[in-house]
Amino acid sequence: MVTPGQRAQMTDPLGRTHERDIAQTCFGCHATMVSASRLVPNERFLGVGCEACHGAGKPHVEAVRAGRRDRRIARLGEWSAPRLNALCGRCHRTERELDPFDARQREQTQRFQPYGLMKSACFQKGGKRLSCLTCHDPHENARRDTAFYEKVCVRCHRPADPKQKVCPVSYLAQIYAALRDPRAVAAQQTFQRMHQAAARRQKLYRAYLTNPDDPRVRVDLAEMELADGNTEEAFDLAREVLRQDPDDPRALDLLHRIVTLPVGQTSGLSKGRDKTVEQASGLSKKRDKTVEE
Repeated sequence: MVTPGQRAQMTDPLGRTHERDIAQTCFGCHATMVSASRLVPNERFLGVGCEACHGAGKPHVEAVRAGRRDRRIARLGEWSAPRLNALCGRCHRTERELDPFDARQREQTQRFQPYGLMKSACFQKGGKRLSCLTCHDPHENARRDTAFYEKVCVRCHRPADPKQKVCPVSYLAQIYAALRDPRAVAAQQTFQRMHQAAARRQKLYRAYLTNPDDPRVRVDLAEMELADGNTEEAFDLAREVLRQDPDDPRALDLLHRIVTLPVGQTSGLSKGRDKTVEQASGLSKKRDKTVEE
């Protein structure tokens, strides 16, 4: 299960393994109800339903059928803003749900919305009347179009110019302009390359752990290590292949490239470097002879 909008940040294509308690906490927010005796929720309770916020539905149905005055259901429309925010914060987090020793978490006001909302000037200076429901309809899926949220903003933040349609306190315009900056584009491309490299690394190591004796996997892993500047790891992996097959052409080619690297790039081979390079040189000459033949 991946948080919406964060799929590009996954470093492991196969997902992340969690302990039972943590996994059950995940389902506690992504399902209407989770039994304490089982990990996976009943299929009919998957997703956020009425009871996730309004409480158990059975007592309410019984009270209505019996014509009781107390309908046995939470009347959220009568709740104060702090109480509503605390309800939303059970999953979307309030300050109480954050790790007090994690400074990075406490800066992520955009991710933990109730926490960010209650830290805002609008909430602090507005008599603490601002709740998640002021701008967001909990019975609809979150909207993704900017125009919708701009209209919500200007309901309270009236622009000085009546013709202005964009929220006057929004930084979106500046952000979008910054994202078009060549430096920002280059940074984004670098991040994408790092993400792709991390995903490839995870995939190769999983293949290596599954079948460590496969020479193709070992050489692929060695190539990746060499590309990342990990010369010693690349050399060791190639040597493992050559112990199985002294004539493996890819391993020989890799060792040849390691030997011909500038000394500064082979600093990882400092321990026993002379012997290692001597061995690699011999294999490199063998490789050259193989190529000539």
